[in-house]
Amino acid sequence: MDTADDEIFNRLGKAATYTPSSGSPVSCMVDYLISTDLQPSGYDAVVWQTSKTIEAILDVIGKEPDAGETFTITLTGEVLTVKKVIKNDGRFVTVAVK
Repeated sequence: MDTADDEIFNRLGKAATYTPSSGSPVSCMVDYLISTDLQPSGYDAVVWQTSKTIEAILDVIGKEPDAGETFTITLTGEVLTVKKVIKNDGRFVTVAVK
């Protein structure tokens, strides 16, 4: 584990709780990102869709999240349900959430 990467991630991330379908909930830090995809329309661009992703440290949450499992953002209480895994590099996992 690269402690410098983990330290940066933990300082910049948001406190959350990962709740797997089986087993105990896990406290973790996540990178929660809301992105807006724009659809060009002539000289203007209009919002086409928004997407939400969460990135977490795999060693901390214990496993790759499955669809239907949840992350709860501690500060706001927002519950985000995993739709699918976007990326898993063996260290960090990024999931699409709704």
